[in-house]
Amino acid sequence: MTTLPPLIRDAREAVATTPDDHPLRSVALGQLALLLRQWFECTNDTAALRESAEVNRAACAALAEDDPYLPAYLNSLGVSLNLIFHATGEIAALRESVTVAERAVARLGPRDVRKGDYLTGLALAMNALVWWSRRHGVAVDIAGPDTETMLAAARAAVAEAPVGSADRRTTLSALGLILLVSFVRTGDTAMIEEAVPTCRAAVELGDIGSEPWLIDVEALCMALQGQFMVNGRPEILDEALEFARSSAYGLPESAWQRPGSLSLLADLLITAHRYTGERTLLREAVAAARGAVAAMPADPGAELWRSLGTTLCELFETGADPELLADGIAACRAAVAAMPVDNLGFARCAGDLGIALRLSFELTGDLEALREAIAVGRAALAAAPEDSPDHPRHQSHLARALECLTRATVDADRDHVDRDGHPAVDHDPDSHHDRNGHHDNDRDGDGHHDNDPDRDGHHDNDPDRDRHHDHDHDRDRHHDRDRVRDRDGDGDGDGDGDGDGDGDGDEALRLHRLAAHARPRDHSDRAEYLNQLAMALESRLPEDSSVLPELRAISTEVGGSESAAIPERVIALRRLAAVESRWAASPDAALTALTAAVDLLPRTAPRTFERRDREHGLSRYAGLAAEVAAAAVAAGRPARAVELLEQTRGLLLAESLEDRSFDELHTAAPALADRLTTIRRHRAALDRADGPHYGPGGIGQARRAVDRQWAETLAEIRALPGFERFLRPPAIDDLLAGCPGDPIVMPYCHRDGGGALLVTPGATTPVRFLALPGLDDATVRARVDDLGWAVRAQESGALAERALGQRRATELLEWLWDSAAEPVLRALGFATAAPDRRDRRIVWCPVGALTSLPLHAAGYHETDATVLDRAVSSYTASLRTHALACRRRSADTTSAVAVAMPKATGLRELPSARRECDELARLLPALDLVEDDEATRDGVADRLPGHAVAHFACHALTRLDDPSASGFALSDHESGLLTVSAVRALELSGAELAYLSACSTTRTSAALADECVHLAAALTEAGYRRVVGTLWPIQDSSAHHIATRFYRELTDGGSRAPDPTRAATALDAATRWLRDRSRTRPLWWAAHQHHGPPSTPTDT
Repeated sequence: MTTLPPLIRDAREAVATTPDDHPLRSVALGQLALLLRQWFECTNDTAALRESAEVNRAACAALAEDDPYLPAYLNSLGVSLNLIFHATGEIAALRESVTVAERAVARLGPRDVRKGDYLTGLALAMNALVWWSRRHGVAVDIAGPDTETMLAAARAAVAEAPVGSADRRTTLSALGLILLVSFVRTGDTAMIEEAVPTCRAAVELGDIGSEPWLIDVEALCMALQGQFMVNGRPEILDEALEFARSSAYGLPESAWQRPGSLSLLADLLITAHRYTGERTLLREAVAAARGAVAAMPADPGAELWRSLGTTLCELFETGADPELLADGIAACRAAVAAMPVDNLGFARCAGDLGIALRLSFELTGDLEALREAIAVGRAALAAAPEDSPDHPRHQSHLARALECLTRATVDADRDHVDRDGHPAVDHDPDSHHDRNGHHDNDRDGDGHHDNDPDRDGHHDNDPDRDRHHDHDHDRDRHHDRDRVRDRDGDGDGDGDGDGDGDGDGDEALRLHRLAAHARPRDHSDRAEYLNQLAMALESRLPEDSSVLPELRAISTEVGGSESAAIPERVIALRRLAAVESRWAASPDAALTALTAAVDLLPRTAPRTFERRDREHGLSRYAGLAAEVAAAAVAAGRPARAVELLEQTRGLLLAESLEDRSFDELHTAAPALADRLTTIRRHRAALDRADGPHYGPGGIGQARRAVDRQWAETLAEIRALPGFERFLRPPAIDDLLAGCPGDPIVMPYCHRDGGGALLVTPGATTPVRFLALPGLDDATVRARVDDLGWAVRAQESGALAERALGQRRATELLEWLWDSAAEPVLRALGFATAAPDRRDRRIVWCPVGALTSLPLHAAGYHETDATVLDRAVSSYTASLRTHALACRRRSADTTSAVAVAMPKATGLRELPSARRECDELARLLPALDLVEDDEATRDGVADRLPGHAVAHFACHALTRLDDPSASGFALSDHESGLLTVSAVRALELSGAELAYLSACSTTRTSAALADECVHLAAALTEAGYRRVVGTLWPIQDSSAHHIATRFYRELTDGGSRAPDPTRAATALDAATRWLRDRSRTRPLWWAAHQHHGPPSTPTDT
């Protein structure tokens, strides 16, 4: 080091004495620059390094562009600039180093021996810039004038580098990055197809865990993400996620690369979620995005803010807390503020802010948010070059915002419209609850029973007795937002987008067309953009029938596209069916389209997803079951309608019950049966939050592995004689095999009028269709809303309002009789009342919104024109669940357990619950009573096995935003409920009857009405053959009266052990007893339902 100062002094003197126009001046300058850089390397003197760069610039300036020595000086300048960046963090130096390195490579001859070294320098600079950009939240923006030259040079360098050498890894890394940047700039798919194997080869040559390896992994992840966006192959995404997780989670928390790795992982997880619908991916994405922001010591910068904002908005759209949207908008605003307008990343940041603001409008109706969304969307579109891969994305999202403005300005009543063109009516009985989860609490009970129907005097329905604490976060509209959010508007203006409504509609249609046709056929975005275009076209009907050919062609393409996400395909097929049935009068074509949609349903909720994600996946298709039934009926195939309904609704419950029905298999092939049981238990464990621990992403891999084992084992079983249809969707004959002759009625509502499928096991014609024109969608949903109002009036209204609520409920039952029950009973031969109705049994299997209505209580109750006076009613979720329950033999035991929680911390007292259980103890001397502090979640779960009968007298809390989180409030409810999820995970052999003397235990969200995600179904899934539940909050004393009357019937007044096979007739008798004493107050006695077979051939 001591020799350097005099050498530097001599070099300075040489520079000073060499004229500017001397041919050797560049040599002198280059020598001085080299010595100054060496001095920095010895002393860390950054001033000397900066001077080295300045002297290098002067040396380059002294040479002509075609001078053969210029590449050497440019390379030297690039090295100095790269060192400045690493020493000081100055990004300007790094950007300049990339530029000069590109110039150096571009000026090398085709066989220049320096090419490998110079490409190495370029690769190091580009890698550093990519990492810095992700760390500081800035979009990667590498400008270069001669991409083709650089690519040619990089390819040549790779070819010349020895196989397996460090030089080869470096040159592969450089080539991969150049290809990736070229794809980002131009959208040239050839670039990304070459980038993926190139980056993969670089990763394979690196040392796992080293910094160069992590850099190459991130480049590979970005390349794979780009390739997936081009061709939509899911295995590409799986590989990208595997590498991204290894990079992000393999870094120490203090590593400077960690924020960039987490940000990339979040982006990939969002992409995967959009393709699969698996919400666990989205939750992991939120955690990764938050982690990336938290890992930055100072301002995270635009790209990290953008990643966090889009992830929060995406999670909001799945039905999570609306506060997430506000946080997402704030993060998107921060991203826009931090991103320079002239940066390539500005368009993406602005576009994401526009999307978030549009979502805000859809949630709140705030027109200012919508107008800002349009303005920001226009800015994003203007900032994105027309040849940018993101340009169609900005067109599509701007078009959606313009359509929202069209609806808002043309017809305020159409602010929220279904994707299939129907009003998005919130038909939940508690739709008054706001999106922040506010709910009506139970009122205090004082121990008096003024509302006791046994007593004379006034019969106020005192809401203080409700066994109810309806924790209703009802967000069905945005829980199902993929159907509601982007419906088309109409209008025919000049398209200037000035907010006149009509013009916005035309401009939106034009933008939708541009976006859709800019994507090649196998691009993963094409299906979404085509669906948006199709909705815009559909809005022109019926006035403009010329759009029909284009609409049919688009829907056919998307419906059959293997590269499209499954939800987009189902949407397209449903639209195609609507086109064929409504506009083309082709019922067979409509049925074909809907059959294809039904065939896709298992892929929307595969067993590899956790249970709640599967529920969410199926909730997107609310209404599909009724569409399928109507289409099959219109095609003259009512039996096919039943088969398709069985493949469209009650899927998760039937699947779980079928998984447990292995008796015949155990006899024929015990080893296979045991293997399948082990796999099922493993899969159930993976569905539970307290299941086996896996690292991030490991849970998905474990589910996929178990799913493969399940499929392989099923294939072996189905190869056995007699097991060809094991766990397959059954045909109508299979469904009815073993069922008693009791008729099963499957009523549904549809936009064009509803109907009922009358299924009679053993009949020559087992399925008949009965038209019920009064059951059109709009009417049924309005009636459901009426019922919701009436129920709320009983809970919180004044005396007059409560009386009006009872009258509304009475009118509902009379309408339900006229529109559905009376025609059905007449068709079944139950046209008149019968003193002894025990042999007149009917099983209701309602579809869609009709699951919220008390079909068993329909009628004019001042007369005998009622269902209660003509037949004994039961309910079932599906024919499959009914058939399975009918085939199961009764348990030998008749022991009973009761859970009593009249007092629970923070909830209203239920004084009649104690009397109820005292009466049960009198009727059932061997009753195992679990009460008060004993009645914990674990305590109850431990006491249920071994008992045939279970009784719950307690509060139930209903979560409509997450029905699986609904549950019983026991003594430890403040730390958690005994939830639907926990109950259905129980395996209760010998369980016969569960009686739920609690509120709303058969209630779920409108979106999951056909999946029956509620406590009653959970107990069925756990093993109970029959369950008594309630449709709405029940009055405490009424609950007591019905329960005690029920058990008196079940035990012949306590003279015999409880007989679960009499549950349907016992509930019928108890309901009629209370009905006869309060005919004008149906809300007291019409809520209870019996779920399960009324009687079966196997009952003993």
